Amino acid sequence: MKYRKKFSKKIFSIFALSTMLLNIALPQALTHVQAESKQNQQSPSSETFNAKEVNRILDGLTPEQKANINKLTGADIAQKIHVDQKDLRSSKNINVIVQFKEDPAKIQIIKQSLAKGGATVNSKAFASEYAEAQKKVKDSHAKFKSFVNTQPKTQIIGGKSVNTAMSITREYSEAFNGVALSLPAKSVENIAKNPDVASIWSQVEYTAAEGSAPRASKTSKSVGKPTTGLSLLGLDKLQAEGHTGIIKSGPRAGQKVKIGVLDTGIDYNHPDLKAVYKGGHDLVNNKGFDANGNVIYEDDHDPMETIYDDWVAAKANPDPVVGPPPADYKQYITSHGTHVSGTIAANTTNNNDVYSANGAAPDVELYGYRVLGPGGRGTSDSVLNGIDQAVEDDMDVINLSLGATINDPLYPTSVAINNATLAGVVCNVAAGNSGPGAATVGSPGTSALAITVGASTIPGDIPVMTLKNGSDSYQARLFGKNFAQADDVFKGQTFPIVDVGLGSAADYNGLDMTGKIALVKRGGDFLQTKMANAKKAGVAGMIIWNNTADADSQGYISSFLGVSMDNVYSVSLTQVQGQALSDAIYKDPKSATITFPDTLDAPIAKKGDELANFSSTGPVKDWSIKPDVVAPGVDISSTVPYDVWEPQDGVSVEDRDYKYAYQLMSGTSMATPHVAGISALILAANPEYTPADVKSALMNTAKDINTDSKTYSVYQVGAGRVDPARAIKEDVKIQVVDKAYTLDSDSELSQVDNLTGSMFFGFKGRGEGAASGSDDVISSKDFNVANQGTSSKTFNVSTQFISTKFAGSNEVGPGTGNDVKIDFSAAGKNVTSINVDGGSTVQATAKITVPSNALEGTYEGYIYLVNAADSSESYRIPFTITVAEKGINSFKVAIKAMTMPGGLSAYNFSINSAMENFYTVLKDKNGNYLGVTNTLGSASGISPGVQYGPILTLFNGLYLPFTKPYEGSLDPSGIATEPEMIKEGAYSVEMIMTDAAGKRYTAEDTVYVDSTPPTISMDSDSKPGIYEIDPAGYQPGQEIKGFYGSVYDSNVDVMKDNGETSVPSPKDGRTPVPVNQALNGVVGYQDSYFPTVLFDTDAKGRFHFGVTPEDLTSKFGS
Repeated sequence: MKYRKKFSKKIFSIFALSTMLLNIALPQALTHVQAESKQNQQSPSSETFNAKEVNRILDGLTPEQKANINKLTGADIAQKIHVDQKDLRSSKNINVIVQFKEDPAKIQIIKQSLAKGGATVNSKAFASEYAEAQKKVKDSHAKFKSFVNTQPKTQIIGGKSVNTAMSITREYSEAFNGVALSLPAKSVENIAKNPDVASIWSQVEYTAAEGSAPRASKTSKSVGKPTTGLSLLGLDKLQAEGHTGIIKSGPRAGQKVKIGVLDTGIDYNHPDLKAVYKGGHDLVNNKGFDANGNVIYEDDHDPMETIYDDWVAAKANPDPVVGPPPADYKQYITSHGTHVSGTIAANTTNNNDVYSANGAAPDVELYGYRVLGPGGRGTSDSVLNGIDQAVEDDMDVINLSLGATINDPLYPTSVAINNATLAGVVCNVAAGNSGPGAATVGSPGTSALAITVGASTIPGDIPVMTLKNGSDSYQARLFGKNFAQADDVFKGQTFPIVDVGLGSAADYNGLDMTGKIALVKRGGDFLQTKMANAKKAGVAGMIIWNNTADADSQGYISSFLGVSMDNVYSVSLTQVQGQALSDAIYKDPKSATITFPDTLDAPIAKKGDELANFSSTGPVKDWSIKPDVVAPGVDISSTVPYDVWEPQDGVSVEDRDYKYAYQLMSGTSMATPHVAGISALILAANPEYTPADVKSALMNTAKDINTDSKTYSVYQVGAGRVDPARAIKEDVKIQVVDKAYTLDSDSELSQVDNLTGSMFFGFKGRGEGAASGSDDVISSKDFNVANQGTSSKTFNVSTQFISTKFAGSNEVGPGTGNDVKIDFSAAGKNVTSINVDGGSTVQATAKITVPSNALEGTYEGYIYLVNAADSSESYRIPFTITVAEKGINSFKVAIKAMTMPGGLSAYNFSINSAMENFYTVLKDKNGNYLGVTNTLGSASGISPGVQYGPILTLFNGLYLPFTKPYEGSLDPSGIATEPEMIKEGAYSVEMIMTDAAGKRYTAEDTVYVDSTPPTISMDSDSKPGIYEIDPAGYQPGQEIKGFYGSVYDSNVDVMKDNGETSVPSPKDGRTPVPVNQALNGVVGYQDSYFPTVLFDTDAKGRFHFGVTPEDLTSKFGS
């Protein structure tokens, strides 16, 4: 123990230890499940079973028997729970999202209509059954509230009164039916048992989706009229033609499209936003706490950003939960939502002669939904609340420039976006800024029905100059400057230059940098931090050099820190140039100088229409194509609150100076509002369009941004960069007739109609879709070609295959051996062109064939429809297919060791081809089959290529034994009706799957069961007892008293004897770790029945803890 602060000589606290061995990742809340039937405590049946006998038993199971397996083993409860294991180990209340089995009322009616062959979406007039559907929703909330109220507020556990109260913190009913709930982790199981509950999910953090560049340009003030993005998209011309967001025809003619912005709020007093702002909601407004310590939220309908005044107030009255705000106000205040709002709908005013903003749709009605709080952060519950409220408010379009790092199309926010879309709201969602790696798009951008937007670049010129150090020349590019500085502010001047390494604050210690240039290497701190350090040190300017040879930017740093009062004049060099200059300074540091030229070199043209390197990419977890489109999202200038640059406390609205309230930002957050504004223009011109129509219009007409030197995967750019004029004006609509998965009322996968602009042929196993005996892969998709004009049109149909390093997609064509092809048909005949009369729709089919001799992997590209009479009228559809060998791709037990009683295991798996049935069974170490652990029943909802897990099995150690061999017909006693508890020993879990043809696939992995209590031994000077500590004379950081001990678990030796050398980490269930005593954890209980602290052990089982309260604070699950 190291001394930290003064404390009394005696510590009156009870501290106890126990061990959590091997299955540290065990969800503690789930360890008390009891089967409804009495557990059989006898020894397993003496019968032995081989695979043939077991398969006969499983093949004969009815759906009712399959469901009963999960009910008896507790697997039906486990399948409802999608809560992070870290949360489930917590000793405190945790926050979850609970989804009810009843759909929102509008969704119930829409699904009923679709089931009867009715209209798809966007009808505001629902059937007469709507009142009944609303009643079902209200009843589901009333029943759940009653259930929560009956739960004990306290329980006597271990002789102590323990707070077990749970509280509903938010309710949802429009886009998602359920609640946000605060409850003890150990109560999750009770919620899962509630028959009205479909699923339970962890709440996660959401952030404003700014990219890597915003860290650089967050404080970059705009220069000039911010029209680059608008002019690149042709929006300025469209506005001149009258496309501004006013509905042109139909019953709402003359009205304005309503757009809701779900973000950090909006500074509605900004001169460029005043005219369009019509109201909003504050859904993160904290009004205090209830008796159980839960936040009480109260919507005061004021979605103002978190401003400087809020930071001052938070300093004076710190939040009792999160503590005081950051010392730097810039880390607390927000501006993101105002910037997004400006891109959508700002109206240029005569705010000043230099700065202004003009949005994509300046005549819409704009509504703000504040769902992210200080620092641009929020959680799932507030985002869900915003989506729900926007549906209730009848928004036409919503913009969500936010996200979480969950690549899951079934997460609650994704489901809510699907439902909002079905209810008629056009939902534009940022893909995220976790690129450039694959599968980085996050929820709710993973929503199948959303318009998910990636970010592309805009064109521009980068100032270039040649610097001199003696006789050596270095061509530099402008990196950043102060507002008052010209691009050539140092022309003809010579300065002393000092190499300050990485340019951290400490690197300037002891240096007088007045009138000198700092040479700084990239790396370590953020670029903006390096800039701030240089300014604080008093430098005249900074030269920053790259630490990588970045080919995409010719070796230079691709970020530009813009123009800001916080900047010093800065230029950048390549890695080679920077190292050479650093070496030159090293040779003569005292007299080293750098000279700036009298005139600048020719500027470097920065290309537009390239993918931003931070833009998140697909595929989604189910291998579907995302993003759908890309739009300008780099160095976008727009509106920000008045206090971003020169904050003053308590300034009245009338006295606020918005002259410089503009800013450059980058991110998919900046791309998405461009598309939201364009969506509004499409709806204004075509008010009869559904959300699917708007999405298809954007995708069909998107611009190809591939070049001879750079080809993007469809998983990077979707259909391409949006082209607003064509999306608004073209009278042809092409929609792929697809299905999207969502969660149904039984927490199982179901499908909804998804008319979209991309074609995902699937993740297929060899032979799927082909005739029996063939290993070809054949998959088909229907698509509709609608001619909304008056004249007949004929479209030639063709395919372009592309090969990209990003997707690892295979080349197709002569010499490749991959004779993959797509054939087209209409009205039952193969076609190479499609004729569509005016005012009519033709359904066609695209059939892809991947021959048996073609390589496994991904094939991707575009399907083109080109007007035979006018080649300038062209539409395209991105497509992909991935092919693999049939069967189970992977199966791994994630929790290798179970500590009994009350243990469980879990597994991860993926498949390569469609399956019909799915079971996991238990085998002893000799390979004999013992019984069934769980079943997913029908496997038709399991998508090939998707990594599933961890899925819980052997729940509480329970399985259903096989009782005797099959004898001609299914024996009712072939599987027991009473579960048994697994005994100590080595076992394996086998996955058994069958496909539609009846072919069986298996995979297995080992699991170990330990019923022998582990041993904890404390060192001789750390034995249990009462210790008096006198810290007198000790200095901070000096050891006072430490306690040491060892843990030994015999199950580690069993695993080693069975040949195990590594197992998935008990902490995350995936990362391989060595088999040794470090797999154990030591759990501490300080004045509590619940664990309060967790100590790691080393390879020999050694652990250590201190004695002061700081060392025993609640770290469990952290």
